[in-house]
Amino acid sequence: MARLSNNSWGAIGIGAATLVYLVEARKLPFGSIRHPDLGFMPILAGLTLLGLCLLMLGREIFGPAQGGREVDRFEEKEGEEVEGFRKPLILSLALFLYPLGFSSLGFLVSTVLLTTISLRVLEYRGWWGSLSLGVLISWGSYFLFAYLLEVQLPRGIFF
Repeated sequence: MARLSNNSWGAIGIGAATLVYLVEARKLPFGSIRHPDLGFMPILAGLTLLGLCLLMLGREIFGPAQGGREVDRFEEKEGEEVEGFRKPLILSLALFLYPLGFSSLGFLVSTVLLTTISLRVLEYRGWWGSLSLGVLISWGSYFLFAYLLEVQLPRGIFF
């Protein structure tokens, strides 16, 4: 039997903790997709995390061999440039300011700003690509929460 890698043990450990979390979250009322109750999001988040753990474990066990050596998926590769703390600080600041902007700017503007800044900092696209994707994600989120799930969102400066 092959020795389990550190990645596999990490997935097993997080998966076990998630199972304990799901057992406790199951005690909360679930509701439905149209009318979620207290346990809806915790159970959905727990199931998502458990699925990701299973995917990672499956990839580690059934994936192609890495030339007989263990590969740490979170280790920095040689020759890669290390950014330091600049990007994490910008993202942390954006995430901290995001809920503060709700009351004055509203959900849509705050979400467009957060998404655009996040995509730009992560170098996904240029400014125009990040802004257009930010607008699409914001309107999609607004439609999902405000119209389909009937959640009251801060209106802000445009409404």
